[in-house]
Amino acid sequence: MRNPRVSHGAAFHRAFDARCKAIRVGFRCGELRSLIVDVVQYNRVRMATTERLQENDFSVLLVEDNPADVELTKRALSRGPLRSRIRVAREGASALQMLREGSVSVTTIGLVLLDLNLPGMSGFDVLREMKADKKLCRIPVVLLSTSGRQADVDRAYDLGAASYVVKPVDLDVYIETMSVIEAYWMRTVRLSDLR
Repeated sequence: MRNPRVSHGAAFHRAFDARCKAIRVGFRCGELRSLIVDVVQYNRVRMATTERLQENDFSVLLVEDNPADVELTKRALSRGPLRSRIRVAREGASALQMLREGSVSVTTIGLVLLDLNLPGMSGFDVLREMKADKKLCRIPVVLLSTSGRQADVDRAYDLGAASYVVKPVDLDVYIETMSVIEAYWMRTVRLSDLR
C-alpha cells in the first residue's frame, strides 16, 4: 500500500509505510491508535491546505533556465498541494514581464523560487527589481543556487531575499528540500495580502 501523504517528507513516509507493513503482519493497539492519529492529522493538514489554496489562490513562480531543474522542482512540488499552481519563467526578464503585465496574477503569486544564475538578468538583478517595485516587493523570494559562497548569501539577503537555499546535488535531498520549502510557505507563514 503506497502512502498517499507525500508532502511532509521522506522520514514520515518511511515511518508510515513501516506501520502499514506492521499492520499486515500483526499489530498492537498502540500502533493502530498511532496510525489512526497519523491519518487524522494528515487529513487535517490536507484540508487546511486546500482551504488556504482556495482562499488565497496560492501559486509559485519558478524562475529557472535549466530544463532538468524545472522538471525536478515541478516533480517535487507536484507531490504536495500545489500541483497545477506552478508557473515557470525561463529567464529573469520574462519573469518580471509576466508579473508586471499580468500573464501571471500578482495577487495569486505567493512565492517566487528564483535561480541565481540565469541568462541575461541574474537572479540578483531580478530580486533587486522586484523589491524596488511597489506591486512586487511583498512577494517572498527564495533564491536557489548551486553557489554556497557567503558573499552570494549576504548579497541575496541585502537585496531582500526571504531565503537562500543551496541546491542539493542528491536527488532525494533536492526533493525533500523542495517539500520543506513548500510546507513552510504553504502551512507555516502568513503571507501578505497583495491585492
